[in-house]
Amino acid sequence: MNIPQFAFRTKNMEAQHRHSHFSMFFFTPHEDEEIKRLTTESLVRKNQAQMTRDEKDLFLEGIEILINMGEYGNLASYHANMNHNMHGHPQMPRPEVGAQRFLPWHRAYVFELEQSLRAWNPSLYIPYWDWTIDRDIPDWLKNFTPTVVINGIPRNVQRRPGLDPAANKLPTANDINIVKQQQTFTKFTDAVEGWKYRTFGLETDTHNRVHRWIGGIMATSLSPVDILFWLHHVNIDRIWSQWQENNPNLHPSLNGNDAIMDPWTYNESELRKTVDLGYVYDS
Repeated sequence: MNIPQFAFRTKNMEAQHRHSHFSMFFFTPHEDEEIKRLTTESLVRKNQAQMTRDEKDLFLEGIEILINMGEYGNLASYHANMNHNMHGHPQMPRPEVGAQRFLPWHRAYVFELEQSLRAWNPSLYIPYWDWTIDRDIPDWLKNFTPTVVINGIPRNVQRRPGLDPAANKLPTANDINIVKQQQTFTKFTDAVEGWKYRTFGLETDTHNRVHRWIGGIMATSLSPVDILFWLHHVNIDRIWSQWQENNPNLHPSLNGNDAIMDPWTYNESELRKTVDLGYVYDS
């Protein structure tokens, strides 16, 4: 097995070992040693624009394998179940709780897909799409529109970028600067998710706007069917991690079962530091 030497930094990855899926695959003793080396180092999630052609091809190959195995569709189905209360949508039963869960729940969600990819190849990671710089769908992903089976029903990736008149442009760097200026977690998560963006003087509804700008299935609860969902949410996670560096003691207000990121068993407190999950960002 040829494992490319991508970007890694040495960190403790006890959490990654705890949640790994390596039992799905079988390796020779030599490959096992390489896996041990890679899985005791923190990976660096890179900007998709900085990936090599080989990295992009390997990433898409891994996604296709998970689609064919049914694991990708299974993960995507979780997002369609709003009983997980992972959004602050005003029409949800408890939007105030959903707003607090939005960032940690999606951090766990992306982490789960990334672990499945790394079970196939430990050098893999999910990159981020910085839409404040790259103002269009990345070229290498424009034609990646697979069919994903969810609960026995084939779901096709369809997009309508920029055609929603109410979401005809992506968030800007100025929007993100305003988001990062928020001084409480509640204000930050409200600003970054986007339901209350006008409250903060933002030009666009940051997270929500990207979903609506892409359109198609990304504007529905089945948005994880589209690979762009994951790159978008890695970017949201990166923005949160940057805000956390300047606000290390500000966390979601969650207690009891609300602090458990179902359908998994992660407690919100386990998800506060990316390095504890075994990854960092390149910027």
